[in-house]
Amino acid sequence: MLTRSVTMTPPIPQITLEQFENEYKDRHLIHAAVDYWAARTPDEAAIINATRGSNLTWAEFQRLSVAFAGELSRMGLRKGDFLAASLPLLDDHILLEYACFRLGVIHAPLDLRLQPPEVIRCLNQIHPRAFYFYNPALGEEVRRRVHATTGVALDWEIHRIGLPAGRPEALT
Repeated sequence: MLTRSVTMTPPIPQITLEQFENEYKDRHLIHAAVDYWAARTPDEAAIINATRGSNLTWAEFQRLSVAFAGELSRMGLRKGDFLAASLPLLDDHILLEYACFRLGVIHAPLDLRLQPPEVIRCLNQIHPRAFYFYNPALGEEVRRRVHATTGVALDWEIHRIGLPAGRPEALT
């Protein structure tokens, strides 16, 4: 006679949207998680940047992402706008992404390996209100090629975040 052992696993707990919003209302948005941890563990490392050999604490992460969101808002970016970025994944890029989350701006990261014609194609597809990039020569090349091929000056602003110096002037 063959016997078989069956192990029952407990059911996965179910949660309704109403329960989730009540129990996690202080952190159910991704940027609210930063605020949550900044209030509870402000001096603990939130972002460890091995390239620069630096850390951002939860309090710094919150303060800088709020400041960056304010700067994007002053530039005229609003909920639903697209912002393209071609940046290495350093703390500047993470701060930019979380600033976008705070405003409801749609962050569209572009691969750093893209060549100017590929960047132009991407920008023409998403029509961003702003383009942040690391390589100043790339930005000027994109601007020049778009103007040469279409006769139109870019209708979005091109901003630079310099590395390793760091953050936009508004944040320093």
